[in-house]
Formats: sequence, structure tokens, C-alpha cells
Amino acid sequence: MTVTGRYYQFAADGLHRLSKRVLEGLINGTDALPQYAGTKQRIASVTLDNDRGFPIEIQAAHGEYLQFSAEGKIERRDLGLAAFRAMETHENLERSRRVKGPIVDSGPSIKRELSGELSKEDLDMIAADIWGTLPEANSELRV
Repeated sequence: MTVTGRYYQFAADGLHRLSKRVLEGLINGTDALPQYAGTKQRIASVTLDNDRGFPIEIQAAHGEYLQFSAEGKIERRDLGLAAFRAMETHENLERSRRVKGPIVDSGPSIKRELSGELSKEDLDMIAADIWGTLPEANSELRV
């Protein structure tokens, strides 16, 4: 199994998945999302277990807020906090895998390790995207 991450933004028009390329551009400061200039946006980082490229379990979900500058770039102070929390989530996940004991597969599930402002509705939207039941109107966010 492989552990991967997905990132989502909760926008006024619905849930958007942030692609790795867009996220890297925002982190590096090379890209901007001018439509969110001067706003605070709620995002979620999700840790998934994958098998042969397919998600099989949601391990963790964390809510965060990112402040966008007047140019639509992420404020640096938010990046540091988000990076720290992502590393902490990954370390907790790896630590939990080292625990010996019986394994029970209950199918797709969310092991809730939550922070921030993720509600049950937020988690339901994220799960719908991961398992392929989210309406197509809420597509991947692109720069």
C-alpha cells in the first residue's frame, strides 16, 4: 500500500480538489489564484491509503485556513503552519502502522483525526470525491 495526500478547497461554488501542480506553484510562490485575492479560504488535507493507484481508505483529514494576498498568493506564515500539520499527520499515520495486532478491514472508511473546521458535511463531500460520487460540477481547481 502507498500513502498519498489530497488537498481540497471549500469554495462558494462547492468543493474543489487542488492538483499537486497548483499546490506546488502556490507553495513555491510561482502561481496565484487571483479569484481569491485578499480572502481567507478554507482547505482540507486528506491522507489516503492506496492500492495499485486506487484509494482504499481515508486515514486522516485536517481543516486549515489559508490567507491569500492581494495578488492571490498564499501568505508565507500559513504555509509553515500547514506544512507542520501535514508532517505531523504523516508521522502519526506511520506510528499507527507500527502497532501490531489483528487487522480488520471494514471497507472504505474515515479514521477521523480531525482539526480545524471540518464538519460531517465537509467529510461527506471529500468522501464523495474520493469514492467517485461527487457531482461533476465541483471539478478540480486549475490555475
